[in-house]
Amino acid sequence: MATGHGNSETRGAAGRRGDYSPGAGRPVSSTHALSEAFLDALDEHILEHGAEAIQQTYQKDPVAYITIVASLLSRALDVQVDPYEQLTDQWLEARIDELLERVARIRAELARAQALVTDAEGDPCKH
Repeated sequence: MATGHGNSETRGAAGRRGDYSPGAGRPVSSTHALSEAFLDALDEHILEHGAEAIQQTYQKDPVAYITIVASLLSRALDVQVDPYEQLTDQWLEARIDELLERVARIRAELARAQALVTDAEGDPCKH
């Protein structure tokens, strides 16, 4: 049962035999044909054994099952998450205030450290 992932009618000019650049390895049409054959065989296999294989994977290796499902769903859903979408003005203002307080504390510590250095340099007994 072929699903038509690209037969000779749908391949177009690039799918003709011999279309390849010298030194580029396997001809493009040959690689494409192998890919098409694989996808067709995979489609047939899934149609014939898919439900049973899914059930067996679920029973024998639930972690693999969930990993596969999550991988497929993330691609299918193509979820775009905006990390800033759920931030409120109130939360942002509180965060800004917190950061400003931290900057003020750091500046105060720096001023104290500079004063100590200045005091030490200005006192000849401390040399």
